[in-house]
Amino acid sequence: MLSSQRIKRKELVDLLVKLIRAKSENPPGFEGEVASVVKEYLESHGLSCAIYEKSKGRANVLCQVGSGRPNLALICHMDVVPAGTGWTKPPYEGVVEGGKVYGRGATDNKGALAAVLAAATSVSDIVEKKSNGTVTIAAVADEEQGNTYGINYLVNEAGFRPDYAIVCEPTSCKSVVVAEKGILRVKLRSRGRLAHGSRPEEGVNAIVKLSKVLAKLEGFKMSYEEHPLFTAPTINVGVIHGGEAVNVIPSECTCMLDIRYLPSQTPEKILAEIRALIEEVKTEDPQVDIEAGITEFEEPLLMPQGNALIGLLEACSMKVAGFKPVIKGMSGGTVAKPLFKRGVLSIVYGPGDEKLCHKADEYIEISQLELASQIYAEIMLSFGDYLEEFTCVSRIGSQSYGLRGG
Repeated sequence: MLSSQRIKRKELVDLLVKLIRAKSENPPGFEGEVASVVKEYLESHGLSCAIYEKSKGRANVLCQVGSGRPNLALICHMDVVPAGTGWTKPPYEGVVEGGKVYGRGATDNKGALAAVLAAATSVSDIVEKKSNGTVTIAAVADEEQGNTYGINYLVNEAGFRPDYAIVCEPTSCKSVVVAEKGILRVKLRSRGRLAHGSRPEEGVNAIVKLSKVLAKLEGFKMSYEEHPLFTAPTINVGVIHGGEAVNVIPSECTCMLDIRYLPSQTPEKILAEIRALIEEVKTEDPQVDIEAGITEFEEPLLMPQGNALIGLLEACSMKVAGFKPVIKGMSGGTVAKPLFKRGVLSIVYGPGDEKLCHKADEYIEISQLELASQIYAEIMLSFGDYLEEFTCVSRIGSQSYGLRGG
């Protein structure tokens, strides 16, 4: 098989180690060092690329291989969440041990980035000669904190608009994600009354009052209808702020709720249920004074399952690995959602175990890196013919599937 013969294991692992060592924690957000590694690697293999920045250091790298339509983008993000605590291995060394590469971003998302880069350089000469489509490698910024300096900037301001996109987030190379839960952020604001810390009876402790509601949230069940692609909706108390000083009864306390919801739910209905919960607590303690409001939300994503990209991925996975990935939904969010809203048919597929994302001792198996790189290479070699044929068939059958290319 051509793609698997051209990808070198050592080069792939060495590249990932370099990417991990190039720090890009977000927040605060600075992808410039990673972008330099990406640019150097591509150029050392004869490929040119361009760097786009909305703000200094918030780099995005775009590299095109081939020519013509359709244009298929393979998208990875360069930023990572902060390392945090609990590591038994240095988070930014890229330790290679036991068939794994350890480090922050190994799975989310620098492992996939290494696999895509290696795949592109291994087949670029063939893709160029075929001239029946363009592969765009997109290494983007700011995925972990809202995409302001990444995909949203590229699409809205830099003219980036592929026909199709594969978002290379971790699915263990065993599944393809076509659906994402909705994301809802709710702010709770608790009001109390200031008093001296030695005379709590003269005040109302806003922190204590809010804690009564938060305690109820642990067993709180939202109303919803089950969906075959999703697990149950969830609520996480992600941030809490309160208090003026240790010797003062706090007059205010706020917290942010991160809610992942299903298609049968709406932000307004969820907010109403939370407000009802607050009223329930208030009947037990009349001093509870808490308001709840929505700060932001993104609707759930449901992409058509009978689409070109899934067929392409299934065919390439069968050829390389001997199996088809399972169609699934996911609880987290990816750049597939903003892309699909702008008319770009997108799916999520990549190496690494999603459960390792954002955890201490994050790692990726080298065997998965190799498999993903081989499948990505096969996709790059096949997509032009496959997507063009699919688009023609879809048009004849009056089925659009949301396609833009062809």
